[in-house]
Amino acid sequence: MPWQGLADTVNDAPGVWAALLRIQVQPGMIPRTMILRPVTGLGTQFRVTLARAQQIFAGAYAGVSGLARTVRGPAMRDERGPRRPAELMASGLCGAGQDRSALS
Repeated sequence: MPWQGLADTVNDAPGVWAALLRIQVQPGMIPRTMILRPVTGLGTQFRVTLARAQQIFAGAYAGVSGLARTVRGPAMRDERGPRRPAELMASGLCGAGQDRSALS
């Protein structure tokens, strides 16, 4: 299964991701990674912060079981390198109140 992109106002809800994962495993696909692609130019309105992506991922992960739990993420990928893309994966959140940051 290729990477699965996350975009603000398109699929930025845990319920949407949980449903997507369930649909993918029905025919036997194996979910891989929730990816935040670098968004530049006119696409900046679809940007999701890494902290928000972690919240969406955690909510979706809690709503699925079995093979759907093989998904990893969220991760940010930079494919500008000639041979190896760099990947940063969030493992949790830290902070207090509304001021949250992603841990990697």
